[in-house]
Amino acid sequence: MTQENSTKLHNGRSKEVPKESQKTSFWQSTKDSLKEPFTNKHFTKVSITQDTILLTTLAILLLVYKIIAEYLVDKLVGGQTSQQILNKLLLESPELAQQFLIKIQVLIVYTIAAAIAILIFASFLYILTRENLWATLLNKAKNKISLKYYFTNLKSTCKSAWKTIKQFYFRWIGLGIIALIVSSLTIAILFVLRYLIILILNQITQNAYHSDTFIQVFNPLAIIILLVILFSIEREFIKLRKVWQSVGEALANLAKNYKQLMIVAVTYFVAILLVYFVIIRVVYQNIFNQTTRAIIDLIFFIILFSLLRISTNKALEE
Repeated sequence: MTQENSTKLHNGRSKEVPKESQKTSFWQSTKDSLKEPFTNKHFTKVSITQDTILLTTLAILLLVYKIIAEYLVDKLVGGQTSQQILNKLLLESPELAQQFLIKIQVLIVYTIAAAIAILIFASFLYILTRENLWATLLNKAKNKISLKYYFTNLKSTCKSAWKTIKQFYFRWIGLGIIALIVSSLTIAILFVLRYLIILILNQITQNAYHSDTFIQVFNPLAIIILLVILFSIEREFIKLRKVWQSVGEALANLAKNYKQLMIVAVTYFVAILLVYFVIIRVVYQNIFNQTTRAIIDLIFFIILFSLLRISTNKALEE
């Protein structure tokens, strides 16, 4: 063997990574992903802030929409049942019946128009907050800046994000449609899996209680899986700005890092079971009213939503 071949062989071997080192690197990377929300507090604060703005605004809009719609319906029908309204229309003169039908048509038109307006506003707000959020998470130069600095520069950041929205709004809509299709396929697979497991449980235990318990436990895990997929797609789109390529890269990264992402998903799933179902629900179930419980649920979801995004982003880093 010549000296050159020997050198090449030696260099080739020196580049090989031992399996133990690979395992250590994998577990260390997984630990870093789970610790990221707590080590990078700036990222966590920005993420929670943006999610709070988005989800709180949408919750308020939907609540106002619900209250106004119920008020208008109640004012129109006066608490009457559909059968009572039908009888009234049959007994009224044709002119009064026609006026009542026109009022119903106007109410339907206004309700649909308001729903479309809220949907458009929600899409702009969603894109704006995602642009600000992912720009912060993916820009490593801002790793150590304070939240005060972020709010100081939020005006210029929003201005830049609005320009980006104008440029990529319809791409965001296309991305949302494809993400919805991917999510629907994932939900279909998860539903089939859940059905099969419930079928097996029913055959083994012959007790419907176990099936109901499994459903309550399975649903949060399914939501976490869907969120991980959504975060991955958004992350790639912010980097590439191409819809199909972003989805393809996201799915490729999910497949590449599936082991690490599974550990992250299961860890957050266990956290939900322990913190939410065991502690929060038991504590406030019989103490607070329905509105207070809904607010607590929203706060918990925002925190979980934000922390999971940061861990997913860290796990997908190359």
